[in-house]
Amino acid sequence: MIALSPVVTLFIVVACAGGGSPTEGDPGDGDDGGDPQDRFVGPDPDAVVFVPDGGVASDGGHPAPDAGPCQGMPESHQWDPKNVFARCCDGDPVVANTNTNCGVCGIKCNADNGESCQEFNGHWFCRGCIASTSCWSGCCATSYSPPSCSPADCNGNCRDDLCPTGSHCVGGTDTSDYCAY
Repeated sequence: MIALSPVVTLFIVVACAGGGSPTEGDPGDGDDGGDPQDRFVGPDPDAVVFVPDGGVASDGGHPAPDAGPCQGMPESHQWDPKNVFARCCDGDPVVANTNTNCGVCGIKCNADNGESCQEFNGHWFCRGCIASTSCWSGCCATSYSPPSCSPADCNGNCRDDLCPTGSHCVGGTDTSDYCAY
């Protein structure tokens, strides 16, 4: 097996001797920034199986021998002990510092509400919110600049029920309230 990336692990299983390589001019050959998941061709093109993170192969669903750190792990499992934001979200190993998974799995920042996932005092928030009604939590806290979506009722009460499953509300001392594991 050949691991192509330490973060997004992609395995290419070649069932026949001789290995494989990208076809010349193929977008996956690394010369033009194409998608690394483009089809690789070996001596027998039908012997190549892609296995994306999560462990389901494109050949009909057989699990990969080693499909990455999230195979068989529960949602929000910390797959890198050195990074508290390295989590299994929807079966994929991610770092929860994106607009799709901001701070914890499942918190999605709303760009239409001016939000983007930003770090503030060691925690990740959907910052820049304009309206509470458009925040994932229903509260655009204005205590800090820029304002941040917060798992609170906007009256200072931290609410666990607003955080995604497996996480809980932490009352911020130098930040707005936030969700954590």
